[in-house]
Amino acid sequence: MKTQMFQRRFLIIVILALAGLWIPQLSLAAWPGDPNINVPMCPGDDGQFLPKIVSDGSGGAIITWLDERGSTREDVYVQRVDANGIVRWTENCVYISGSIYSEHDHIIVSDGSGGAIIAWISGFSQDIYAQRVDASGTLQWTTSAPICTGSTTERFPTIASDGSGGAIIAWMDQRGGNWDIYAQRVDASGTLKWTKNGVPICTASGDQWYPTIVSDGSGGAIITWTDYRSNNFDIYAQRVDASGTVRWTANGAKWTANGVPICTVSNEQSYSTIISDGSGGAIITWHDYRSGKTWDIYAQRVNASGIVQWTENGVPICTDASGSQSVPDIASDSFGGAIITWRDLRNSDTWDIYAQRVDASGVVQWTENGVPICTALYDQSGSHIVSDGFGGAIITWMDKRSGDYDIYAQGVDASGTVKWTADGVAVCTAKYDQEYPTIVSDGSGGAIIAWGGVNIYAQRVFSDGSLSHEPQPRISVTPNPIDFGNITVGEAAQLTVSISNIGEADLNVTDITADLGAIWKISETSFTVAQGAKAHEITLTLTAPAEVQIEGTLTITSNVLNSPTKIKILADARPISQCGGTVVVNYSKGINMIAVPLDPGETWRMSDLLKHIGPEASMVIWYDKGAGKFTTFMPNFPENSPANATVEGGEGYILMMTKAKEVTYEGKAWQNVSGIPSPTVVLSEGSDLKTPIFAVTGLIKGQDGSYLDEINVTVCNLTTGQKDVAVTGATAGHGRYVVTLASFAGGIAAQVDDTFLISVEASHRGFTNNSVKLNITRDDIRSANVAFDFTLEKKPAKTALLQNYPNPFNPETWIPYDLAADASVEIAIYNVQGHRIRTFSLGAQPAGSHLTRDKAAYWNGRSDTGELVSSGIYFYHLKAGEFRATKKMTILK
Repeated sequence: MKTQMFQRRFLIIVILALAGLWIPQLSLAAWPGDPNINVPMCPGDDGQFLPKIVSDGSGGAIITWLDERGSTREDVYVQRVDANGIVRWTENCVYISGSIYSEHDHIIVSDGSGGAIIAWISGFSQDIYAQRVDASGTLQWTTSAPICTGSTTERFPTIASDGSGGAIIAWMDQRGGNWDIYAQRVDASGTLKWTKNGVPICTASGDQWYPTIVSDGSGGAIITWTDYRSNNFDIYAQRVDASGTVRWTANGAKWTANGVPICTVSNEQSYSTIISDGSGGAIITWHDYRSGKTWDIYAQRVNASGIVQWTENGVPICTDASGSQSVPDIASDSFGGAIITWRDLRNSDTWDIYAQRVDASGVVQWTENGVPICTALYDQSGSHIVSDGFGGAIITWMDKRSGDYDIYAQGVDASGTVKWTADGVAVCTAKYDQEYPTIVSDGSGGAIIAWGGVNIYAQRVFSDGSLSHEPQPRISVTPNPIDFGNITVGEAAQLTVSISNIGEADLNVTDITADLGAIWKISETSFTVAQGAKAHEITLTLTAPAEVQIEGTLTITSNVLNSPTKIKILADARPISQCGGTVVVNYSKGINMIAVPLDPGETWRMSDLLKHIGPEASMVIWYDKGAGKFTTFMPNFPENSPANATVEGGEGYILMMTKAKEVTYEGKAWQNVSGIPSPTVVLSEGSDLKTPIFAVTGLIKGQDGSYLDEINVTVCNLTTGQKDVAVTGATAGHGRYVVTLASFAGGIAAQVDDTFLISVEASHRGFTNNSVKLNITRDDIRSANVAFDFTLEKKPAKTALLQNYPNPFNPETWIPYDLAADASVEIAIYNVQGHRIRTFSLGAQPAGSHLTRDKAAYWNGRSDTGELVSSGIYFYHLKAGEFRATKKMTILK
């Protein structure tokens, strides 16, 4: 009997192995729900980067990348991950080429049978090769197919399926002296189908650069590129059929020998990308400088006969004049139109992500100039898009909102409504930079995203924006609503709230806040409730500063789907005794939420309140209803400063104490108390790591020591994005500024290790603008304030471009410059042939010396397409308003 059971089990294992379903133990995994984990494609950390991705046809993906393991050269590797997040091929991944030379410019396309065709550039003369790998990870061609092995250089290949298991590859080719566009077809067996070293797609005068390609649905392809034949960067396209013949070259047909013009309007058009229109033609998008002021996004449709279908020179997708839009990507809308995404500078000097849909007739479908996909703090860039199969799309990007580059994604439906968490779902927030995401559909309304960093990782995002369909926690709150009933003005009322986990996984509560016109304390804001464990209890303490009906919201942020959870809070504050008398209040060390309980019988200002409490009171914060924000008064402020406001009954104040003290108030009951108290903050008890209120103050002086008034000072918590502005002399006294950051809804104004940016705008006074970044310490949090004084220099007399540093460099450098006046700044990098390889549109920059690394322009040694440039001499050109200047720099590797 045991022998029969063993034979039966052995037979099952053999069947699974033969069916390709045997999974090595190390590969047993699933898509994690934690954006700090994700699925690694390959072990080790020797440097894997620039992933490219295609579908495996079964809900998973095939990913290729450049790999530096064990050597200084870059090799091409590939791996498959299935729909469940299980890595399917050999642990160390599949090495594609076997070449002794470094490889780069790798590209990939599905072979239509669960495998892929990968091409790359390699060899001393920079030739193009290709290889096919099947669904099991086995190389299919005995040797790599020589797509082009001519004596001159080839660059920037692009690839599309031929619909028969093979591929069509196009590239930039220098065999004619200038850069031209060539193409080659390789079939499923690795046999080249067209002329050796490729057929010419465009050999017009001037250079043709950066081709992109899409299948024409009939065995051929449509190719688009940036074209300099007219001494101006334009967009052209060409169709090549399955036999390698350029279509429609005679008798007035629209597909000409060197391509049809897609856009030839004045100024520069570049960075074109393409998708099929589903009818044998294509839709092409690009970024466009026709305005001469900012980069915009345009698009054009061309049919199978080479005739443009929309407005001549393209339809405007986004022409918002307040900032540049650039680097578009495009996906089908599943109905003959397209959805286009791009990076956008309209809101600030940092990049955001926007998108627009255009239908088959060339009519934009969403809000003019696009819908915001992500407008979070700092740069979002490198966006890529894929259709969701239902008229919408999924977009992924690199995101710097938290300091390092992370990976985020957002779904947008056919009507232009974002479907997931505002500003995107966190796909990867692991330590260090995560870069250059690439995306493919999972075939079920979601997507698989891959990116580089130290290693190559992948993550599936399901159609609902979740990272995993594993068991989930569920939250239950009692009581619901949270009703305090009747409470007395000025007295603290407490209520216990139970938070239960009724789900199938652990519940992790990460924050609890309240939005309420009252004084609050929360006993605990982060904790875990294990699956099956008893409810976790927290204590809410409420103090009402005035007679008022209280109605607000408790917000619980956790790992449940559709977090946060919102619970209504109710209370009815009743008046104190009308007889007056004496009230004794115990103030604790640190932040106290207070109301002055009795009318002292004379007008008190903030200075009087602090004197009454004593030297233990380091500052008082009050809400300025006229300005709509909190204001701080400190004992060293002048008595006549506007911050020294009148103390009022029924108002809540925030008091900072250096040590605990008992304080006695005498007087009578307040009369004519307003029934609408000012907003206040929510305080979590027992924490010196974070604070809901934080004051930043200091003095602004000239180099001669004189105090400067009418200087704008902006304080921004770069970690949270919260910021405010003060004007010296307007609130805190001559030459002094004070900015108070507060969380109205119980969040965090500052915490340990936050970075604060203090920016001084003084150009209107003839001084150089200045700024400083401060790292917030535990002592700063304990005192709820930090101080910083500035001494300002006179601004530069003239605009100048300065020498980059370091120079020579490898691979990064900084480009400093002086601005005598505010100006829109652009820096372009050129190689010795005069070809522009990288452009930095820095937008509006303030007058001053942009010398330090946090102000100078930064170049990482990569082209606009993300490729590392080679060693040699390069030129950088500054355009600032009417000013122009050029300098030389050198990369040494």
